[in-house]
Amino acid sequence: MPQLIFIENNKVTPSMKATAKYFWVVTALFVSQVLLGVITAHYAVDGQGLYGIDIASYIPYAVTRTWHTQLAVFWIATAWLATGLYVAPLISGHEPKFQRFGVNFLFFSLLLIVVGSFAGQWLAVNGFIENLSLNFWFGHQGYEYIDLGRFWQIYLFIGLLLWVVLLLRALLPAFKDKNLKSLLFVVVLATVSIGLLYAAGFMWGKNTNLSIMEYWRWWVVHLWVEGVFECLPLLLFQFCLCVWGY
Repeated sequence: MPQLIFIENNKVTPSMKATAKYFWVVTALFVSQVLLGVITAHYAVDGQGLYGIDIASYIPYAVTRTWHTQLAVFWIATAWLATGLYVAPLISGHEPKFQRFGVNFLFFSLLLIVVGSFAGQWLAVNGFIENLSLNFWFGHQGYEYIDLGRFWQIYLFIGLLLWVVLLLRALLPAFKDKNLKSLLFVVVLATVSIGLLYAAGFMWGKNTNLSIMEYWRWWVVHLWVEGVFECLPLLLFQFCLCVWGY
């Protein structure tokens, strides 16, 4: 039975400690999604508010619905990105140089993407961004789950590629253990797939036919979020079961 490296060397590294704030943000994003779901549902009953409180004047239905669905992607993605960053040094017992800096930089980039994209969507829905090209790049694309402006979409893709690099540089030293190579290979495959498959969201522009756009949107929603993103936690769990001898 292969030896479990992170049982023998279970020291919590600086980069692992740095992932703690990710999980606090995940909790905040999840709670925000639930609250926005409550508000969105009440709009169907109350029309313009929540128990008589006029909320639609500040955040209309189009905004709450957008934020509600977008937060689902953000908190799920953040949770598994943080999990990967925490587990990689745990598996290999190796802390690469500047790993903590990379983890912190990625964290603040994710915060900027969430705040920036939400601000752009609010401005677009409320008519403050009248230029359609500017709206496409920084406002609201209008496609469910990929509502964020193209600029923020590109920024998120770069962040995913950075995450892949951070994960691989921490994980690759574990390949020295021949007994773990096959399991680690599929973990690496899932990691790279998460980083690259999001690029399917760039296969349309602001004037692309709706049917073509919807086809590629399906790739992002069902193959990226519901597909390869689910593979990573499953593979990490399988990795633990195998090295524990189950």
